[in-house]
Amino acid sequence: MVGKGNPNLRRGPGRPKGSRNKKTAERLIKEEIDRQIEEEVGRRLKDADKGRQAVEAAKGSSRKWAKEVLYEFMMVLRGMAGEVQPRAADQPPNPLADTEKFLRLAEMAVNTAAKLAPYESPTYRAIEVIAPPRKYSRRWRNMEMGSEPSCG
Repeated sequence: MVGKGNPNLRRGPGRPKGSRNKKTAERLIKEEIDRQIEEEVGRRLKDADKGRQAVEAAKGSSRKWAKEVLYEFMMVLRGMAGEVQPRAADQPPNPLADTEKFLRLAEMAVNTAAKLAPYESPTYRAIEVIAPPRKYSRRWRNMEMGSEPSCG
């Protein structure tokens, strides 16, 4: 009878012939995982490189970024509004002055500037910070004001 008390008896046939032991199997699994990670990292680096190349190509081409176009239109509209701007009473009159046209052009310039602003200045937002929970010992938890902590 096979049991715990008789150390001379074999408990089972053991590991089958040709099968890998636990250490070898774990090493092979780890190597496979490492290989998959390397492939994934390599693929992502290639994708990032393609994106970088696209950005560099766009910079090198005559194509302009949207913020550059917005800036140019804002400046053109601002200049056009300045040409038809009515002058103050103490200044010589502007022969091209047109109040309605000035107001329309100024409104368009301001709208363009408002759309351009997020690209030129950072936006600061509040970040909620949660304090970590207080850690205190059991003997201080039940202490009343004015009493000494108990040792226990």
